Amino acid sequence: MAMPELERRAAQQRELDTLQAELVRLGSEAITGRSSGRKAATQRGAEQSESAEALLLQAEIHRPWHELFGQLASTLSAEGDGVHIVQLGIDARFETLQLVAEGRELDKLVRFAQHLSGKGPIRSMTMTHHEWRDTMGAHVVSASMIGQISREPGPESGVSQ
Repeated sequence: MAMPELERRAAQQRELDTLQAELVRLGSEAITGRSSGRKAATQRGAEQSESAEALLLQAEIHRPWHELFGQLASTLSAEGDGVHIVQLGIDARFETLQLVAEGRELDKLVRFAQHLSGKGPIRSMTMTHHEWRDTMGAHVVSASMIGQISREPGPESGVSQ
């Protein structure tokens, strides 16, 4: 599990380095460019558009993905084998987390939601509803949860800005 994570982080760092180099290049071209009139204005507009897009990508890379998944993993390990995440979704603004978790005991699912709240990128987690169902001869609780997450990476992320 650690190796794919390291490879993913290395790929993100390479992409970040490429974007930062492109931003530097675009900035120096804007300073040293010697075009005239409309051509210069068009070129500046295109450079500003590219620069804005690069900044958006850079912000996406700097989101605290590592901390988010680390927080989920540590909370799951604290709950033992009793809770399993079945579905996970994050909105495009990186503000809301929705998940479906399953387990055999409702109490463990409630504690899981409580342990996620207030530490790391997940600021709060609320169980919206749950249902009991039979799966392969066992009673299982399926719980839907919604949480608020921080958009900023923590100091422990290791990503330079």
